[in-house]
Amino acid sequence: MSINAARLRSWRSVVRLMVLTGALLVAGCSGVQSALSPAGREAERIADLFWWMTAGAAVVWLAVIALAIYAVRARPESRKQRRDSLLIIGGGVVVPTVTLTVLLVYGLAMLPPLLAPAPAGSLQIAVSGEQWWWRVRYQPPGGEAFTLANEIRLPVGEPVQFRLDSPDVIHSFWIPSLGGKMDMIPGRVT
Repeated sequence: MSINAARLRSWRSVVRLMVLTGALLVAGCSGVQSALSPAGREAERIADLFWWMTAGAAVVWLAVIALAIYAVRARPESRKQRRDSLLIIGGGVVVPTVTLTVLLVYGLAMLPPLLAPAPAGSLQIAVSGEQWWWRVRYQPPGGEAFTLANEIRLPVGEPVQFRLDSPDVIHSFWIPSLGGKMDMIPGRVT
């Protein structure tokens, strides 16, 4: 290999590294878009529900893994039938059942305030999923309606009601900081 070929390879590596570094820097320029960074009371409730469900799943997972480790590691002669039955019933049935029941009750109790419609007089935003873009129509209370493309601006601390529809195909509407994702089904308003 000649010196020129080695320099060319070295130069290409430097260019690739610069492009990768530039791409990483540009990727960090946007704001936080995460469902784990809620922006609103309802989004905070959904995030709390997520963390409680994650903790409950961890409890069930740990109970099952502990039973599996016990089943593999324990010597057959050291185990007694009665103790093993109690361990399996306690760790494999009771702990998951109690944990999942508590999580179900907690999640269902949270639903009514999340599904309640916005109060009368709140900002109405109709979002229509078009092919390759979003049509966003604002109807401010007591104001004139206007339309934007691909951009949603929300008032801070005020309730907003979204009206979602699609004329052609199923679209998924999701604003990570506001929590839930909704599907837009053609012919239906959600």
